[in-house]
Amino acid sequence: MMIMACSTMLLALGFLWQGGKLARLANNEHPTLVQASAGKSFIALPQAYDYRSPQLLQSTAKDWVMLMFSWGETASNVVPGSIDLTEHESGKIPLSAYKASMLLSDDFRDSFLSLYTANVFTSEAAQGSISSLYVPLQVLPPKEIGTGRWEVEVLGSRYISTPQTPAGKMVPANFKLEMMAAEIPQSPLEEDANASVKAVYQLFESGIRITKVEELPHASR
Repeated sequence: MMIMACSTMLLALGFLWQGGKLARLANNEHPTLVQASAGKSFIALPQAYDYRSPQLLQSTAKDWVMLMFSWGETASNVVPGSIDLTEHESGKIPLSAYKASMLLSDDFRDSFLSLYTANVFTSEAAQGSISSLYVPLQVLPPKEIGTGRWEVEVLGSRYISTPQTPAGKMVPANFKLEMMAAEIPQSPLEEDANASVKAVYQLFESGIRITKVEELPHASR
């Protein structure tokens, strides 16, 4: 009888131990299978809502600067939409820059584009007299400046050509972008969406918005 009682007790303890182990497993966060808008599937590990990987921040910053500061014949084979113009209340801007501006926060976008058309993509550029291609040389690691907020510096040069300088010249152009985590689109992209809508949607998929852009005379780090 004593042996049977001990066996029963050990069996009960074993069940309790297994039950506790299963409970801990059930409470753990598990990887999730995610399907992107392009149809590709990947495994996503659980992260905080406002987490963005350093690689994503760096890639988004580099792509944004290239889209915003490349236009004309020089950039047409490198940056899609850089030769086409579209209307904005601030003036004509490259289609590529218009797409990139969608990543700017709502309270920053109009003021940035006003300065952009006044100082960067001027009427001379809109008339086709100036071409520009941004050449990124280095993207520094993101610096966290708050919860869900970062600074990323993109270091490079603009290759600028004009009728007077058809061979072009390289002009240093370094930028510091302040970025924040933002809502990621939950609705799937419509299958018949045009190329422009797809491009903007892909930018939004990063879950990042740009709240400030500062041009640096040289690398600050």
